[in-house]
Amino acid sequence: MNTKYNIISQKRILANPKLLEQCEQLDFTYFPRPWKKGELAKFAATRKEDLFIRGISDDLDRVIGFIFGVNDPFLQQFHLYKIMIHPDYRGKSLSLSLMKHAYNELVRQGILNIYLEVEVDNDVAIRLYERVGLDKVHRVKSFYSDGKDAHIMTGVINHNLFD
Repeated sequence: MNTKYNIISQKRILANPKLLEQCEQLDFTYFPRPWKKGELAKFAATRKEDLFIRGISDDLDRVIGFIFGVNDPFLQQFHLYKIMIHPDYRGKSLSLSLMKHAYNELVRQGILNIYLEVEVDNDVAIRLYERVGLDKVHRVKSFYSDGKDAHIMTGVINHNLFD
């Protein structure tokens, strides 16, 4: 059986509290440092101007992943907060699909650069970020609340990486 995956638009996620709730549930259940229940919805409501969120759904229209961050049009940069895929769907290049979609959308919005923080021992995420052109530029000691260090990674958004 071939499963079809679909990108869920920001407009659709924000208009449908159930979809936003599914993103929150994924974060809360599977992310090592989830936001508290309701924080994503509250953040989305207060940051509509610079918010960037897209989901990915399976053929049953369930949210199985999302990418989330904020744009700074003045600095022409995107701060990636989270990219998340449900564990049952990992290994299918869905994170790469979300990054590709995000890069294309961000370029259309005039956003040229991306930066993020990633736990230094999250090798899978670091490989994804390097694959899409990001470089480690700095290590921040005790960045996370549990005392773990983070790499700051930055790069130029290059949608031609995917051609």
